[in-house]
This record gives sequence, structure tokens and C-alpha cells, in this order.
Amino acid sequence: MRPFCLEELREGLAQQLTRYPVQRPEDVVKFCYQRAFGAAHFCGGEKLALERLEQECAALAPNAAAPLIESLGGGACRLSLEVALAADIPLPVLARAFAADAAAVSSAADWFESALQALPGLTDTLPFPFTRQEMENYLEEYRRQGCPAVSHSLRFHRQYQPHYRVFAGPVAPLLPLLASICAARSQMPEEKRLAVAMDGFSAAGKTTAAALLGKILPADVVHMDDFFLPPALRTPARFAQPGGNVHYERFAREVAPYLEQRRSFSYQRFECSRMELGPMVPVGDGPIVLVEGAYALHPGCQGRYGVTSFFDIDSEQQRRRILDRNGPAMLHRFEQEWIPLERKYAQAFGLPQAAQLVIQSSHR
Repeated sequence: MRPFCLEELREGLAQQLTRYPVQRPEDVVKFCYQRAFGAAHFCGGEKLALERLEQECAALAPNAAAPLIESLGGGACRLSLEVALAADIPLPVLARAFAADAAAVSSAADWFESALQALPGLTDTLPFPFTRQEMENYLEEYRRQGCPAVSHSLRFHRQYQPHYRVFAGPVAPLLPLLASICAARSQMPEEKRLAVAMDGFSAAGKTTAAALLGKILPADVVHMDDFFLPPALRTPARFAQPGGNVHYERFAREVAPYLEQRRSFSYQRFECSRMELGPMVPVGDGPIVLVEGAYALHPGCQGRYGVTSFFDIDSEQQRRRILDRNGPAMLHRFEQEWIPLERKYAQAFGLPQAAQLVIQSSHR
């Protein structure tokens, strides 16, 4: 989580006041708690998460008119259950997503304590419908109780009837993609498979996202890194092509023909350590397959996708992640070789603009 920033908190609380003018001190503290900890205090595991979702959603009507996601700032968000129902996100999928996110949320106790200390002063500068003294009295009692998870006030419940789940971990930025996948899959015949492209820049989180979504949906995963260009094709003419450094011909032969068919297949992995083809990789006959990695949307791959996404990242964060993950020597190679090739490819084929969704790498 990013370090505490008073102005960022003030802006977040001001946005909440615009959306929800009826608030009490406990609603403000709840906002801070959710921003800091997500749903880690509430989830209780996948089984309990599903039971609670089924109970709560039984009385809800789908609502496609409202936003699916409401940002809380700092990478945290609330997902509307009514809108999730309208988007055809199956409750077991939502429960797995909720549990996976809650399990991965890192502690933000220092941020939360800084937020609590700032609240009395912010009460003086924001038009809360209560006084600074009321906030201080509430915080005194709240600290005496040990700063537990807090519920919305009765006034808030009566006015807004909130039904949502909080995400503040690695699943949070993937929720639009998850919803798009579920919606697209729900419109397809059972015998067809939905193929999802997850293209993007190095270190933008594609592989991690595919692993998470593969478990949540669940879905099979095909990795573009398995189609590294073999030595025989590494010519100046080939590297002059945008995206020429991926073996798109082999992808077109071994993977593309099976993306829309619900039947098992296998493709051969390229092993970079030996610079030669390695073992076969099996892919099941499930209803969803994720193709993750740079160049997934290369026209030469001939992939037919029902959902396309592009994972973006700013240069400074990309450099930091590669340095932490791969070390200085590999960072130099990324900067001199692979990153320029990726940028050339993205520019040539109009990415990320051509993708249906852009997933911006989170700083959280």
C-alpha cells in the first residue's frame, strides 16, 4: 500500500460525501478500515464467503444501470452485488475472487492509524453532517474497544441499503476483466470455448493475473513465453518486423485452431534455458482459456478472442519491478532489447487502444 497521504485521504472522503451525504462517524471510520484492510476481516474463507453471498443476493434484483465498481482510493474498491448479478458473475466465482483477494491483502495498520489520527482535523475542513466533537467521542470509544471492524450506521443503511463486497488486494484491478469474461461466457453456447487475450508490457502483471483468474473462474492458461523465437528464425529481417520476436507461426498452428473448441489439446513449450523446444503442455477442455503474455494479440498468431485486454504500466514502475524481480543485469537486457521491441509492437498495432479493456498496473 502507498504511504499515508493526508490530501489523498481528504479527497477520498470528499468523494464519499458527494455520493453519500448521510454519514455518521462510524461510516467514515468504516471507509478508512475498508481502504486499509479490504475484506480480510470479513471473508472467513471461500465456503463461508459463498454462503453469505447466497443469503444476501437471494433478496437482491440485478441492476445493470449502476457502476459495478466504486473506487475507495489506494487500489481498494467496492463491488456492487446488484450489478455483479446483472453482469452474470456466478456467485461461486465471486466467492473465490473475494476469498483470494482477502487472503492476499497485506497489513496496512500504520496507514489506518494515520487515518484515524487525521479524522478530527478533516472533520473541520469537510462538510460532514456531524461535529468534530462527535468524531472525537466516537474515536475515543472505538480505540477503547481495540479498533475492531465496524458496521455502517443505521442511518446509512436506511438511506442507501448498501450491498457490496470490498476488494483491496491483487484481484481488485482485475474485476472489470473478470466481469467481462463472465458476461461473455454467459452469452455463449455450452459447446463453445471463450478465449481471452491478456497482452501487455513486461512486468505489468499478466502472468500473476492469469494465475489468479485461472483459479477463480476456473480457466486454462496458455503462456506466450512458451512461443519464444527459436535461433533459426532470429534474423535482422525478422526482428525488423513489429512483434517479429514471437514465434507466431507456431502459435497459429498449435493453439489458434483450438481456442474456440471445447476439446483438449497440447502445444510444445520452448525452453529458453536450452534454446530448443521442450515438453508438451496439455490444455483442458474447459469453457474458458486465457492466453497471457506480450504479443497475444499479434495478428500472425491468428487468435480469435471473445475478450481482449492489455496490461499497461508506467516506465518507472516497470523498471523498478524488473530490477526487483530479475536483477540489474537482466534489467539492462530488458531496457536494451525486449522493452523497445514490445513498445514497437504496441505502437504498430494500435495497442492498448485496440483492446476491449486496459488494466493499469497498480502501485499498491
